[in-house]
Amino acid sequence: MMKKTPPRWVWLSGILLTIGTLPLVLCLVWEMTLLTWRNGPQMIGFSLMHASAELFILGALFWIGDVVWWLGVFFMAIFRRVALAGTNWLALATVGVILVCPFVPYGVWQGLTASVLGLSPASKDILVQLAAEGSIFGAKTLLGKGIDANVFGGNGCTPLVAAAYGKHTAMVALLLRRGAKVNALACGGDTALHRAAERGDEATVRVLLANGADPSLKNANGYTAADLAWAANHQDMAALLDHARTK
Repeated sequence: MMKKTPPRWVWLSGILLTIGTLPLVLCLVWEMTLLTWRNGPQMIGFSLMHASAELFILGALFWIGDVVWWLGVFFMAIFRRVALAGTNWLALATVGVILVCPFVPYGVWQGLTASVLGLSPASKDILVQLAAEGSIFGAKTLLGKGIDANVFGGNGCTPLVAAAYGKHTAMVALLLRRGAKVNALACGGDTALHRAAERGDEATVRVLLANGADPSLKNANGYTAADLAWAANHQDMAALLDHARTK
């Protein structure tokens, strides 16, 4: 018995749903790539909602419908043994890529954008944000394009201090390898060690200490990293820092 193939209306509905989904996906990708590259970090979706809430809402509805359609066709092909031609599988794969584009991490989009367009006046702020999010790929790309690891973003933070506060040990290690100053004050007058100690992040504290972080330094408010750890009830962390300070 020959396998059934999906009726023509199934593919027609998929085409219509994907056409309705595309404007939303393209706008979101634009926000995560060119708009961010030009103007700095964005609240993804905010620009679109502000400019055209109707497009955002309709696009989201089409996207949900497209996901249901995609899952339905995939289910028929795999579990119901419905035959799909090679071009049908290609179409299904293309729609799948379109549907997942908005969920590709922000840092990946920025890394790809910087790879193509290079650095922009907003790259300092972008690097600080990527460091705060722990986006290794994006940060590596920007650093590879020549941006200084010690830049200050518009919020007064350096990538290193932002990464330490975010508890991103791998990012901290990367920035230190790329020349970040371990004892620099930023983000209102803290070092990376202050921020990591306050957050109780032992792994990051140990990396910072191994790279020359000074546990005796006081922040803008006159507190050492150990003081902040005690205040946050990270007793083991405070003891570690007190021990490092007395060496």
